Amino acid sequence: MRQTGKYPLQFTEFIEATFELGVTFWVAKFDGILGLGNKEISVGGAAPVWYNMLSEGLIKEPVFSFWLNRNTEEEGGEIVFGGSNPNHYKGNHAYVPVTRKGYWQFNMGVVYIDGKTTGYCSGGCAAIADSGTSLFTGPS
Repeated sequence: MRQTGKYPLQFTEFIEATFELGVTFWVAKFDGILGLGNKEISVGGAAPVWYNMLSEGLIKEPVFSFWLNRNTEEEGGEIVFGGSNPNHYKGNHAYVPVTRKGYWQFNMGVVYIDGKTTGYCSGGCAAIADSGTSLFTGPS
């Protein structure tokens, strides 16, 4: 992990999951999850590492970004605390407010794939960005 802050993190409480219900956790290729959710949904009331990095002044700007690579054998994903890596996207980011605390929930408009509308969320809908989820989901 590239460190962009000035000092190492002083204190973070980590919670280990030793058992999870469901076959997904047995057969999936998980190697760990770094909880980046809002503190309202943290297990045991622990402050997520993101809050600790902010409170200790380790982050240049209050933004984190993650890139998920489809070819994990060649190169894994990347997380950047305090910004983003322009090598992994084109254009500009659109910053939107969080509409519900807990998950990083926000409002979004129509979904496009390859520049063509899918019709999903054409009237607007709620969405979440969740770095601890093992899959992508959308409207049914």
